[in-house]
Amino acid sequence: VLTEPLVTDLSPSNAEELIAQSDLILDGTDNLETRYLLNDLSVKLNIPWIYGAAVASYGVVMPIVPERGPCFVCVYPDPPAGAQPACDVNGVLAAATASVASLQVAIALRLLVASEPFSCQIQTLDIWTGAFHRMSAGERDPSCLVCGRRQFDYLDERRRVPVSLCGRN
Repeated sequence: VLTEPLVTDLSPSNAEELIAQSDLILDGTDNLETRYLLNDLSVKLNIPWIYGAAVASYGVVMPIVPERGPCFVCVYPDPPAGAQPACDVNGVLAAATASVASLQVAIALRLLVASEPFSCQIQTLDIWTGAFHRMSAGERDPSCLVCGRRQFDYLDERRRVPVSLCGRN
């Protein structure tokens, strides 16, 4: 397995070139625009993607495995409206990001080396309270714009470039 680190911004203009040869996408991004872009890439190129997010003490992990379960848009058809919690305002506990990353890596290993049946589960955790939950992400939506209709709006180069929410300055 060859891993090549790149320090670059992911945008609709370079996304396919950067991701096309990958076996798996591991999400370490900090904004929804980029996550919807990753979903488009994952489905279009049939590359598994493991979504992970953390803010404050809360985290969520969900694998997206094209043609074996729902995509990100099936579960979250539209980005949430209004102000959302962000780490530059709410902060993030290092233990939350480490826990999310650990779950992502475990799922990645299962996907890359195991041939066992796979079901898409959403895992949430709150490090502060110690709560962990797992629930089914459901089934693929045949009318989903991305995995059902194969409409990849976030790969459109006319879209705005994502803005980083965390770690500015």
